[in-house]
Amino acid sequence: MSSTSLLAAWALLFTHVVATVVELDLVFPRNDTYAPIPPFPVVFAVQNPSLAITLDALVSWSVNEYGTLGSQSAHAYEHSINLQWVNGSAPSSPYLATAYIPTIKGIEGIWTFSWTLSSANCCENTTSQACFQNQDSELVFTTNNTAPAPDLVMTEACSVNQGFAFNVTGVEQLSFSQTGLQPSCAVLGASPTREPCAATMDPNAASSISSALSFSACTATSVSCTAEPSSKSRGSPSYMILTAWPLVAMGVILLSAI
Repeated sequence: MSSTSLLAAWALLFTHVVATVVELDLVFPRNDTYAPIPPFPVVFAVQNPSLAITLDALVSWSVNEYGTLGSQSAHAYEHSINLQWVNGSAPSSPYLATAYIPTIKGIEGIWTFSWTLSSANCCENTTSQACFQNQDSELVFTTNNTAPAPDLVMTEACSVNQGFAFNVTGVEQLSFSQTGLQPSCAVLGASPTREPCAATMDPNAASSISSALSFSACTATSVSCTAEPSSKSRGSPSYMILTAWPLVAMGVILLSAI
């Protein structure tokens, strides 16, 4: 996002912020067993994405073989998603920020998926400074070549999805910039109740995301790929595809709902 568009988004938020819950949930992977078919997806859902910018949020995640805490296996992988890409013009809620794990193709095993949400908000005793926090979570999933392929469609099991929520009640100007281009901070109210099942994904949206991830994976490794998917079902959530490669984000494709 350019500095101009980022500041424009902030100017819009100053005049339109009302008390709103911003929630980030891990949609996939889940604590289950899957076939290690590429591209193996990672999906986060952002509810009320137009205010995600106020939290200066960054999601960092990693996958490692279970039991290798403190060391990395040959198939370990890590990546991050900067939610400042989810700007004030995000067309719908939820916003699906997605990437993929390129290192477990065809590999059977048990994996630990660890992730951290880093965020900033106005300090409790003053609105002239921003305070920072990290919130951590993890789960274990299994890959087996005889298991079903990853299924992104959300079911009633969504209630156990991991996530964090913020009650954003306003935005205040900082006395000086602590966070780069971000000139302000979010004022937080009492901790809200999470509603992970409010972030839904139907079969058409899941299929579109899988196709877009396949295209992204192809472009990261090949000069010849099928045409980029361009159509999505009307009314599907918007989503962001972050093309992942070990330790590097190779690019960003932003696809908006029709």
